[in-house]
Amino acid sequence: MSERTQMADGLSGASDDATRAVAETVRRLNATWLHGNIDDLVEFFEPDVVLAAPGFVQRLVGRDALIDSYRNFLDQATLHHFELFEASIHVFGGTAVATCPYETEYSVGGQRWKGDGHDVLVLLEKEGTWRVVWRHLAAGPEEEVVE
Repeated sequence: MSERTQMADGLSGASDDATRAVAETVRRLNATWLHGNIDDLVEFFEPDVVLAAPGFVQRLVGRDALIDSYRNFLDQATLHHFELFEASIHVFGGTAVATCPYETEYSVGGQRWKGDGHDVLVLLEKEGTWRVVWRHLAAGPEEEVVE
């Protein structure tokens, strides 16, 4: 699936158990989709999760729709490079916000693209498990890679 994927552990600088648990959830979520285990993403999202698309131009509601967005990307694109940097995590009781910077390079429809951005996740803790309730992909500018 990928020529190269790399992820920071997301744990350095974690100051408490909740922050470490959120960082581990984010790490596992990304490892799951990067390894193509799309059906296993169900454990990371609440049933009524909301995805705010880049630029807030579209909104998807529901776990199945969100998981399908991962599936559609991997079905349509060839991922050449994905690097996830350490997430910035803020915990407020049973709610957390994780801002996850990344770089990517992928091909779609015969064109190769390179870009970066942030995956912004809002997580809710229930019975000791952190799950995503809201996601926004804040994609930065992309440039076509000329080979």
